[in-house]
Amino acid sequence: MYFFFNRQFKQLDDTVRYQKEHIDTLQLEINDLENQNGEMQTRSMVQGKHMRELADQCTQLENQLREVKSQDPSMRLYTRAAELVKAGADVEEVMQACDLPRAEAELLISMHRQRS
Repeated sequence: MYFFFNRQFKQLDDTVRYQKEHIDTLQLEINDLENQNGEMQTRSMVQGKHMRELADQCTQLENQLREVKSQDPSMRLYTRAAELVKAGADVEEVMQACDLPRAEAELLISMHRQRS
């Protein structure tokens, strides 16, 4: 009977040792995954910051472009002509409102029709 209990005890001891080793291995994996998760969160935050900076730069560039367009008289003229064409103005109306030659007014109307 002593041998039986001794053998059972040894088996239990081996099982406990194996489970402890397995727990240690799993704990190392958990630690590794936590580190990876932290690194990914940091990267995500940095990428988010870069995305916000890029969005701000795009907004600034769009504002600068609008400003340049509004300062250039010829661009203002063509912008106004394009708005008239979109609103359904005919060649004569565009020519008179924007002081454009017939060929340019016709070209604007033709380009607008192709896009629509």
